[in-house]
Amino acid sequence: MRNSKIVAQVITVCLLLVATRLSWSADNKQPWQQLYTGAEATGASVISLWQFLPGQESKDNSGHGHDLKLRGEARFVTEGPFGGALESFPADTKNDKAQGAIARSKPDLSP
Repeated sequence: MRNSKIVAQVITVCLLLVATRLSWSADNKQPWQQLYTGAEATGASVISLWQFLPGQESKDNSGHGHDLKLRGEARFVTEGPFGGALESFPADTKNDKAQGAIARSKPDLSP
């Protein structure tokens, strides 16, 4: 009986440590691991920003209208490092055309 109480206490402590570690990890992300917001996303120094948000994958989140258009076999996926991402493939003899994503050419894209 005494051993089972000790085991239960050890398991409880381990679970608390794991929960604390998971909570700490989620709250202490580096700035580059989080979505940009406010001036970081729409400030005067931002030319364009694609965050590949669900339903807005091709949208320029800076508000400057530099939306993306997919080419070739490129696609938006939900399994990126921080959520959505652009997946692109190399061209080859069977698929000899431009790949990736492109934004319409505008002078403010090349300051």
